[in-house]
Amino acid sequence: MNKPAISFEHVSKEFRYYGSNRQRMMREVFWRNTGSPLMALKDINLDIEKGEKVGIIGRDGSGRSTLMNLMAKIIKPTEGKVRVRQEATVIFDHRIGFDMGLSGRDNYYLKASLQGWSWSKIKKMEPEILEFADLKDLIDLPVKTWVPGTLTRLGYTILTSEKPELLLFDEIFNVGPQYLSKCVDRLISLVDDEDTTFVMTVGNYNVAKKICQRGVILDGGEIVFDGPFMDAMQYYRANCKPDPNHNLKIKEAPMPEEMIEEDNDFNDYG
Repeated sequence: MNKPAISFEHVSKEFRYYGSNRQRMMREVFWRNTGSPLMALKDINLDIEKGEKVGIIGRDGSGRSTLMNLMAKIIKPTEGKVRVRQEATVIFDHRIGFDMGLSGRDNYYLKASLQGWSWSKIKKMEPEILEFADLKDLIDLPVKTWVPGTLTRLGYTILTSEKPELLLFDEIFNVGPQYLSKCVDRLISLVDDEDTTFVMTVGNYNVAKKICQRGVILDGGEIVFDGPFMDAMQYYRANCKPDPNHNLKIKEAPMPEEMIEEDNDFNDYG
């Protein structure tokens, strides 16, 4: 019997919230836990099989981003075990690795190098990437002069240029409205394979329903629903009371960086 691509076994994740810099100083200098505990996830048990396409659904602060960061091994659980058995490609922020002072072409070389591409591959892929991202007229200008969404489009194109075993996708589609359909189609073709496992945070129902077969709903750091994606969306709308001013308002708002940190008493990943 094949083991799941991703498995969570009784996973909990605690952060510490600091209401003042004095509380943080007491932690840093004297290692006194003056901050208030904040449980982002509570006793999560979850298996995702190889080839599944899963949407993680939840309101602000539900724990979606924490769950994805655990899958990506960016953070570790406070309790329990997280096992990831496929090599993961992580797309959480398409702009990471860029330098605003450099030209688009220099940033392409920089980002591709950070992806581990050889020089010959970087040169070979350059025309295709610039064509898809529609950057031929802008590529030699400093990226700080580009309009919003253009740099994201370049990062997205680079990161979706290789077929992944496991793709973890924090849905950020601020690529410009005229490019949205094109970028969604590229994502669908990238993961449309029975061997490719795909997990995304759902921020746009119309995008997610084209890809996801299964929906997992988080509420208050706990799984409250796990089933077919369309059933999950019905449950979410009936029970989770999304913001009426947004079609699907479930972007998780992080705490201020200076006020929150991980609990350092980690268990190892399995």
